[in-house]
Amino acid sequence: MEREGVGGDGDEVQETGLDTSVSNLLGEARMLLPGTQTLFGFQLAVVFTQPFRDLLAPAEQGLHLLGMVLTGVSIALLMAPAAYHRQVEPESVSRRFVRLATRQLVWGTVPLAVALCIEVYLAASLITTRVVTSAAIALVLFGVFVVLWYVVPRRAADGSPPRR
Repeated sequence: MEREGVGGDGDEVQETGLDTSVSNLLGEARMLLPGTQTLFGFQLAVVFTQPFRDLLAPAEQGLHLLGMVLTGVSIALLMAPAAYHRQVEPESVSRRFVRLATRQLVWGTVPLAVALCIEVYLAASLITTRVVTSAAIALVLFGVFVVLWYVVPRRAADGSPPRR
């Protein structure tokens, strides 16, 4: 079922059918996963280097471990829609699946944002050697993620006409 119209801000709106919604959703997951998995690979590899042990204090190494765990949680959430779909609805699609998978993708970006900020904090602490500067950089980055990934989309969704 496709519906066309004009949104609250004058933009043309076209509602897509379930097949297209699921295809778009799984495509979005495929876009998020490679970067997240690459981050995890770097996080894992760096642990086995001598500079990791030499340059980071045990507390910072623990922070890195937290970042790895959060990245792993993010990967699990980002891959969950495909795993669910293959096992529960391999030959069909449903609005319930679209809602569930959308929540999983959105929630999957939360631990990813935190993990990225942890890693930036650790890198900045090695570069600047100032905890306050490193924390400020990580917090600004976190603010950018919150605004672009949650605030802007939420505002756009709140300004849209109600779904029928």
